[in-house]
Amino acid sequence: HNLSTILGGYSKTIDFSIEALVENDLSKIRHANKRFKFLRDQTDSLKTRSNHLLDIIDENDLDAAHLNMVVVDYLKEITHHVSNIVKPILNHIDNNQKELLPEQLENLQTINKHFKDYVNACLMVFKDMDATEAERVMSEIGAFVKSVRAMRKKQIKRIRDHEVNTRNSILFLGLLGEFRNLVLFTNRLTNVCVDIILHPEQENM
Repeated sequence: HNLSTILGGYSKTIDFSIEALVENDLSKIRHANKRFKFLRDQTDSLKTRSNHLLDIIDENDLDAAHLNMVVVDYLKEITHHVSNIVKPILNHIDNNQKELLPEQLENLQTINKHFKDYVNACLMVFKDMDATEAERVMSEIGAFVKSVRAMRKKQIKRIRDHEVNTRNSILFLGLLGEFRNLVLFTNRLTNVCVDIILHPEQENM
């Protein structure tokens, strides 16, 4: 339940942030930033609770405790990358910077949709404990990373052709990198569920 609330919440927060960037909407990105801070505090509370649980853990609950600890650590990492999406967009809009090109905004909407799909698939794996679904999700990571690489190459071409300024490049390339990191960490969450719960016998192979 906590994973669904926080990871799902971060996904919605990023959704708001990308919408705000597309619409150049300051109130929307401020709302997204407020949501982010609330979720960050929830993640911090989870981390504190996770540490306390270690003191009272029962021998029969070792796997569950291990999974909980690793999931919370990954959520902390994900929090950092979400912050690196929300705050630069807030600063960009708040400082009245030049809007991104339509193609760049389309790229970010596409990559955000992929991220949402990964989040939903990851949450389904934890909910249903389905190894087949987990393997399907993890097998798609290569195609995602390739698409990010292609978007990055296009941006480098825009820089070379003087189509964009430095601020534009820093924001766009930064957002691409953070989306890539978010998908990799979401993928690791799925992997952890497989390693610890679904196929523990393969963990050390």
